[in-house]
Amino acid sequence: MDAAGPEEPARPPSSPFVQRLREEISSARRGEDPPSSREGSGVLRRSGFASSCRTSESRGVRFADDEGSNLVVPAPKISLRVKGTAAKPFRVESVNTDITVLDLKMLCQSTCLLEPDQQRMLHKGKIIHDNQTLEGAGLADGAIIFLVRGTTGRPESRDAREHERKKELERTRQRQEAEARALMAGPPCLDCGVNPGRLQTDGLCSICFREQVVKENRMLKKRREEAKRREQQAAVEEENRKKEEAKRLLISQQDPTKCYMCRKKIGLTGFVCECGYSFCATHRYAEDHACTFDHRARGRDLLAKQSAAESTK
Repeated sequence: MDAAGPEEPARPPSSPFVQRLREEISSARRGEDPPSSREGSGVLRRSGFASSCRTSESRGVRFADDEGSNLVVPAPKISLRVKGTAAKPFRVESVNTDITVLDLKMLCQSTCLLEPDQQRMLHKGKIIHDNQTLEGAGLADGAIIFLVRGTTGRPESRDAREHERKKELERTRQRQEAEARALMAGPPCLDCGVNPGRLQTDGLCSICFREQVVKENRMLKKRREEAKRREQQAAVEEENRKKEEAKRLLISQQDPTKCYMCRKKIGLTGFVCECGYSFCATHRYAEDHACTFDHRARGRDLLAKQSAAESTK
């Protein structure tokens, strides 16, 4: 009995196709012609598997005969934050940097519910255009895009609005010309009789109406100045009258031996009020001679002084 381990199961023989495929791959790696090309008429015949291995981009395989070709590297993927007045803030995950801004707007359409031509995107205060790529617009991973609603940018819509605006301008011009013709055909000015008059200016032309307005403004200004001067003069006259009356009252009280109210002779027994006049016993009280002195204020001052003195004690 043999002491060795259990015998390995015999492998089935490889098919001629597999052997030929392995020889082509090994020769391609060494930079030699595959056996199929050496055996044939000099025409290079490669299998689809070998050529796909040689030009593979996902694994980055490079063989000796592909040294002159450039290896295509897939574009990196980034995530973007979108906020603004057009929609609530949201994120766009895993987008390639080689796509255009228009493609990004199409991705945002389902979230913001706006057509791509109605979306306006800004990054760092600058508008990014539809034909720019994300990498060309300077969008990095985690960049913030401000999304706002804009007017539709369809060429046909712009053309239609431009055509409508031109038509409106043409109608306005025609209406103005018609009004001008109607004014020119109207009656002449009532003042000068040369220029056409207008209903808005009471049948006067623009020149005569302006002169009339200037004349009315001058007259109105003159009336206001006269009224102000009369008011000032009346105030001065009233002040002079009061001064004269005060002087007359002072002159009439030059004789303190007589009562100021009844002119009764009081001699040295008269009463001198706080207002400065002398009165008899009948008119000595303030309510009897219409005293001008404020006795209530004086009483309040005396009470305030007495209360302050008591509080200090």
